[in-house]
Amino acid sequence: NPVVVISNAQIAGPLLNSTLVAESKFHHRTGPRQGINELGISRKGLYLNEDTESWTRNRKFFANGISSVNAAKDCVTYARKAFKEMEKSWIEIESHSEGPANVDLIEWIFRWTTDIIFQVTTSENVNSIQTYKKTILGKINNNNEKLGINSSFKKLTRSLSLASTDDGSRMIIDTEIFIRNIKDFFPAVWTFLATPKWTRDYVPPVSAMARRFKDSLGMVNKELTKIVKEKREEIIIDRSRAKEVKMDFLTMMITSEKDKVTLGDDEVRENLLHAIAGGINTLGNTLCFIIYTLTKHPKVKNQLMHEISSVCKDKNDGNDSTNAYVLNYEDLAKLEYTEAVIKEALRILPTVPLNLRIAGEDCRIGEHQFKAGTQFILNQQGIHLNPKHWENPTEFDPSRFLPPNSAKHIQKHSLLHFGDGTRKCPGKLLAMTEMKCFLALFYL
Repeated sequence: NPVVVISNAQIAGPLLNSTLVAESKFHHRTGPRQGINELGISRKGLYLNEDTESWTRNRKFFANGISSVNAAKDCVTYARKAFKEMEKSWIEIESHSEGPANVDLIEWIFRWTTDIIFQVTTSENVNSIQTYKKTILGKINNNNEKLGINSSFKKLTRSLSLASTDDGSRMIIDTEIFIRNIKDFFPAVWTFLATPKWTRDYVPPVSAMARRFKDSLGMVNKELTKIVKEKREEIIIDRSRAKEVKMDFLTMMITSEKDKVTLGDDEVRENLLHAIAGGINTLGNTLCFIIYTLTKHPKVKNQLMHEISSVCKDKNDGNDSTNAYVLNYEDLAKLEYTEAVIKEALRILPTVPLNLRIAGEDCRIGEHQFKAGTQFILNQQGIHLNPKHWENPTEFDPSRFLPPNSAKHIQKHSLLHFGDGTRKCPGKLLAMTEMKCFLALFYL
């Protein structure tokens, strides 16, 4: 079947206009693919699920558990606590370093988002920030030993255990291994989607990469299956004791009996995988791009910092031990310029530059007629940088998203940083909440 690339918002309109599955000719991302079957995600989860009934059921779980305002409010609390933990870790690392400590910000953001998304989806803190801190402290100690540096720190690091948190509680998963493997999720999906089986099996370096991806996802699935099973047992015990069960995303899926249909462990795990992979893998690059770009645009940076300092001033009443300043969910709505900066960054460098849709029946797109089965590729970055839709499209200008510019210049479907139509990203509210939180806490 032919493949058609679309880089114009108006032409893309018919693929994205409908938000109802029953009315959309372009609900599915792609047709049956052997590679997606091999990964086991063709009829489970959300991302490339070909089973419309299963996808619709799963989407409702995401809407109630990930897209809700309650999840976003919880996210602010988790984000604030995790950021404070991260700041304390930086200070501790620098105190044991010979000279100023380097901060690999994107790696810290991965740990920050990991702690947040696990708490939002499972109510469990996996303490990835603590684990990463201990990993770095261990490297510092090893380097000191090579240099012949003796200090009390050497004794300290020998007592550090990656199997427990600072307060001595058990680690749920080894987050360093988990993060390394979860980073392979989207590259694995695209590799298995785009390459023939014989290439994946026999043609280096693709074959080696495909084996690594399968191993990585296998280990991720093993860890998430363990979490699902433990949560099931926990719910049974809590109910037997008449204890209230916190209704997080994972609990919601396990306890649901809608239409007398219960989800098995595999389906629950796949939904959890898609939520966690999306929550961890998508924010780091965007936040680092924003921070880098702000160094190149000092006026924008100063305006953002002024807004943050005026909205998120010190409101600590002395009872909050998580931070010297308190960031509330209600504050985020006031960060209008901060949101404009995020949108402009996602316009220039979208997290997902390409998106897929397949024609479910014969259709007319633009001035052309296409048969059912035609594969469309939405070049979202091309649309974002199309001069027909954006004035000076390569310039970083957050003011284009502020009144009166926003109402005047933004055309329908010309901004697709979270997709559109039936496949619009269910994590939009959560992602925007996390990014606003990070920038507010980072620049305050």
